[in-house]
Amino acid sequence: MKSEQRACIAGIAVALTINKNVSSIYSFELSKFIMISGTITNQNVQIYEYSHSCHVSGNSDYNGNFNLFDYGEHKHITLSVKSNKFDGYDYGSNYHFSGTINNNSVSFYDFETRKYYNFSC
Repeated sequence: MKSEQRACIAGIAVALTINKNVSSIYSFELSKFIMISGTITNQNVQIYEYSHSCHVSGNSDYNGNFNLFDYGEHKHITLSVKSNKFDGYDYGSNYHFSGTINNNSVSFYDFETRKYYNFSC
């Protein structure tokens, strides 16, 4: 998964956990804020991520699992957020990811790179 995509997914996961929109998320890997605008609810995600200039949108199923589409990469991403944990699959890289949320901090594990990435809102 690309760096900006990780940040975007981390921002969505935080927004779903705290039940309010997130306008930016800090990537410690990139040493910068990734700006996000739009709406994130338990049923629907409609956001624009400014760093790689793309929309990410999708809906949740009856279990709360999201099927997202990254219009910048033209690939699907699945995302499930339960309590303070999340996981999913990136169809662009064909790898899983997972993470935990503690307040406004996110620890994100990408199975493609086999590394942890940290974010903060």
